[in-house]
Amino acid sequence: KVTSILEDRSGRLWVGVYSGGLNRWDPASRSFVHYRHDPKNPRSLGDDIVNFLHESSAGELWVSTNGGLCRYSPSTDDFTVYRHDPADPGSLADSVVYALADATDGDLWVGTYTQGLDRWVRKTGRFVHYPPDVEGKRGPTDSLVYALGYDGAGKLWIGAPADAPGTMTTTPESCTGRCACTCGRTTRGAFAGVRDTVRAPPTALPASTTGIDPRCTGVAQPASSDNASGNNQ
Repeated sequence: KVTSILEDRSGRLWVGVYSGGLNRWDPASRSFVHYRHDPKNPRSLGDDIVNFLHESSAGELWVSTNGGLCRYSPSTDDFTVYRHDPADPGSLADSVVYALADATDGDLWVGTYTQGLDRWVRKTGRFVHYPPDVEGKRGPTDSLVYALGYDGAGKLWIGAPADAPGTMTTTPESCTGRCACTCGRTTRGAFAGVRDTVRAPPTALPASTTGIDPRCTGVAQPASSDNASGNNQ
């Protein structure tokens, strides 16, 4: 099944498939170019299960898979793959990645399957971790981050599973070491089980319907500090 479709700024159409890898439509030949995982090639796609496609503000194609976070290199037609390394605290917290979103300073927010939210720091190539916190003060309210999206005020919304206590917004501009976080308390009949987000006009979601509890405001601390060297496999 198709899990994600993206047209990049060059007009190329990318299609992510569950168990079918990544596919790029070639209009000249009217056929698809296929990218699959090759265990013998560390520069191949991280896994054939593709969950989400994202083009960054810098024009990079990022692919979230069940085997790592992959950054496509057009010049070599292959990938840099970031994976979890238990021996490296600055590596990706979980190799199964679901959601992606740009940070305002060129970094990348990464939603994982079991370890909450990560931030890829462009200057170092390392990851800062925001593990799950049931109160939503130091990280997302659940270990599984399904979706990431910004609102008109520039805050990042995090979609959580149906049994999570709520969603959380963060102020990206302050996330250089400390994040001002606001947890949005929800009910099962409202936002519980968020799987995707999309930017809507400011009037589309009145403040009275968001379920945000002002008592849930706090300061988030990353689980580990930035490291100087990059991490990729």
